[in-house]
Amino acid sequence: QIAFFPFYVDQDAFQNALRTQTARREPHRIVFVGRLGLQKDIGTLIRAMRVTLARVPDARLALVGGGPEQNQLESLARSLGVFDSIEFLGAIPRERVAGEFARASVFALPSLYEGTCMVLHEAALARLPIVSTDNAGAHDFIEPGMQGELVRVRDHRAMGDALADVLLDPT
Repeated sequence: QIAFFPFYVDQDAFQNALRTQTARREPHRIVFVGRLGLQKDIGTLIRAMRVTLARVPDARLALVGGGPEQNQLESLARSLGVFDSIEFLGAIPRERVAGEFARASVFALPSLYEGTCMVLHEAALARLPIVSTDNAGAHDFIEPGMQGELVRVRDHRAMGDALADVLLDPT
């Protein structure tokens, strides 16, 4: 007896949502989608923005999702001087998430750890290159140089440089 359990991303629905978007790719726009909690290590992504902005001054980061770390992350962004390059969008309705993928040039995932990560699949469906930490979920999904780049966990310099590399040469 064999049972088939499909992956939990409804690919058809997500691709349909992408097709209905009027939003266009914005050059140098980075997107993160997820909960702003400790596991996601958004602090590393915010620190990485300083590195990215040194090479790509018009880079923008959209943080989609809310969570217990938001106030601390906003303070961190202000203290590092990158707040004006970051949009804290908070939790948005699910039907708007595809639009944020459609507007982005690259997807970033700075997580300390993941299992099988739904947003990696959504980013791939949106045909975005992915810059992620080399955690279990991403390591199994991304071949460096093909779907994106993998960097060490908590290495904001490597993440910032990888984001800049992808933004400057999306191929």
